[in-house]
Amino acid sequence: MDYISEIVKLIKIEGIAENEIRASVTVASESAFGDYSLPCFKFSRALKKSPKDIADGIKNAIVEIPEFIEKIETIGGYLNFTLRRMPFVRDVLDEIFKKGIEYGASDEGKGKT
Repeated sequence: MDYISEIVKLIKIEGIAENEIRASVTVASESAFGDYSLPCFKFSRALKKSPKDIADGIKNAIVEIPEFIEKIETIGGYLNFTLRRMPFVRDVLDEIFKKGIEYGASDEGKGKT
């Protein structure tokens, strides 16, 4: 499952394009804050609101929390998403079994010095 895509589907910010939201969703910097995070600072100027108010507004607008999300919380100007462990582990193991020895392989940096 592409968790970032699923999280982006939950986030609606009037006047902000979906691709800009997608580019802003990141892996949380500390696991204590969740698994994924949306820093709302860059939307502050366009929306003329504080990052904390933006994060709180997005959280309150999410009516139905999907099964794969354990909790959604705001900390300062960040909207944080914590995944349920078992569905996540199941998805990772499924991907490992599908890809076999190719799991984790990458061509990143190939041909560069």
